[in-house]
Amino acid sequence: MIEMNDFEAQIAALQNKFRERAEKLDTDMKKAINTCCIKLETDIKTHFTPNGPSAPGEPPAVDTGRLRASITHRVETEGEEIAGYVGTNVEYATDLEFGTSKMAERPFMIPAVERNKEWIKEKLKQVVKKPEDVESET
Repeated sequence: MIEMNDFEAQIAALQNKFRERAEKLDTDMKKAINTCCIKLETDIKTHFTPNGPSAPGEPPAVDTGRLRASITHRVETEGEEIAGYVGTNVEYATDLEFGTSKMAERPFMIPAVERNKEWIKEKLKQVVKKPEDVESET
């Protein structure tokens, strides 16, 4: 028969174990999301059209390099939610991505997400399955 003090100690130990596991999962998820953001950012930057004007439907061409250099990422935590963002603050980026009434689209963000979505899904699944095996690939 288990004594009450022994039982309480076992419960406390189990609670500590769960708390440690949750903290590890949180840290591993942040690392994995950061790795996914870096992969997306790199993919976007490497798929710009290298020379000359870009054709409609192709990623934009590099002229000054301002747009490509402005693409960055961040990982934020709010409460229990962790989110990764990849983007740019360059004002003409949305015109290139979606086109305008006078210019066809030159998408560069959405195609990168499409090219990488399966890899991202697998990376995040790894964390939930085995967080101790997740390594940053930066």
